Amino acid sequence: VIHIALVAVVLALVDSSHQQKGLHKGWKILRYSLTTQEDVTYMNDTMGHLPGFIDVWAVDLYIGGFVDLAVPPFFVSEMESLQVKPAVMMEDLEEAIEAHMLENLMAKKNNPEDFFKSYATFDEYEEY
Repeated sequence: VIHIALVAVVLALVDSSHQQKGLHKGWKILRYSLTTQEDVTYMNDTMGHLPGFIDVWAVDLYIGGFVDLAVPPFFVSEMESLQVKPAVMMEDLEEAIEAHMLENLMAKKNNPEDFFKSYATFDEYEEY
């Protein structure tokens, strides 16, 4: 299951990235799950030293929380070698953006008058 915040960020990137095609080619979305207090402390310290080109998507610094980062291809190996090992949530952010853009275009083309009605309402979202 993809975290709702992750989907929201992808949607935001879709809107801005179509003007800069290829900007996120090879970028990975890495999730660091925090299962111990040591993990929390380590990632809290690490967050303060991240290079500016790392895009922070989500930070929940508590036991059971996680940190999601968008990482460019030239820095993936460094981020995968941290003490807290990440799971790869997206192999290629650009491919995910392009797939979502295509999905949106097809939805608009196939049913333009109902396109925005296909999204969940706020109440449905809250119920979920």
